Amino acid sequence: MTSNHPSVLAALTTLATDQVANFRRRQAAEAAEIEQWRREEEAAERAAAETAAHETLQWLTPDTLARVVTEEMWRGYPRHRGDGPTAVAHLGAGVYLRYATPGDGLGTVPGDLWLLQPCTDCGVRLSNPLWSDLDLATCLTGPNGLPTTCTLCFTARA
Repeated sequence: MTSNHPSVLAALTTLATDQVANFRRRQAAEAAEIEQWRREEEAAERAAAETAAHETLQWLTPDTLARVVTEEMWRGYPRHRGDGPTAVAHLGAGVYLRYATPGDGLGTVPGDLWLLQPCTDCGVRLSNPLWSDLDLATCLTGPNGLPTTCTLCFTARA
């Protein structure tokens, strides 16, 4: 009876080794599936943010930005830390448009469009909401419009 134990133990060891290898293969396959799904989901969020940004821009600023910003200029970003997907378009000279979807990212509520421009003194980014062509004009006209310097630099000048 003791002569059969080594062969049983050897067979069990082989089976256990096979089970571990199979488990690791399944685990790797599941991880690859999850990663593929995540990439596809992020790509869909990016594309949706780019489209929503461009549509919002056309609706809010038909006489200015809609005439010069193309849909290809937008770069979408997936949701991050509870925020919905976003999109950014570079306008040059450190000036950007930023579109933010509502936190749910479902597109049921229009997102916000912001003009991001550097402080003329220190370079810190200023954020100005855009709701119309007039808002954009106000942001870009300088001293008579919204401040082009941050609060810290403005206070230092006074």
